[in-house]
Amino acid sequence: MALVDTQKLTRLSLSFKGDDYPNHFNDVESNFRKWVDALFAKAFTNVEKFSLSIERICGSYLLFQHVFTSLPNVRDISLTVPHNSQIQFSGDWMRDGAFRRLRSLQVELAFHSSLSPTPCTGREAVKSLKRWRCEIRRSLFRVTRRSSC
Repeated sequence: MALVDTQKLTRLSLSFKGDDYPNHFNDVESNFRKWVDALFAKAFTNVEKFSLSIERICGSYLLFQHVFTSLPNVRDISLTVPHNSQIQFSGDWMRDGAFRRLRSLQVELAFHSSLSPTPCTGREAVKSLKRWRCEIRRSLFRVTRRSSC
């Protein structure tokens, strides 16, 4: 990350894709954690537009917290995550500096037939989004479902 001046970026778009082999699940998650830790070692203080697309990777609550608390001035967020993603939005993230200037949040839950055999937590993610939406009254809120089976 030494090649990128994180203080000058105003837009950031990232895409991660795991493989189709369920027996590689732990390796994929471990690699995703390493990428997040490396990319978000410093805060992106001027990023206003952020998009994240993840396929066949669940992530974790702490990884997503790390991402969003590293974007203190983000205004527009677009997420595409698998239906079994471990993302859950929390008021704790706001106390840690996330979403202070948020205007819009778009979340797309992608359903794919070859996702790893982890328990589906998509419903929990949508429930947490609905609870969390009450805390961010000024944001536009939209959750969509996409099937790629």
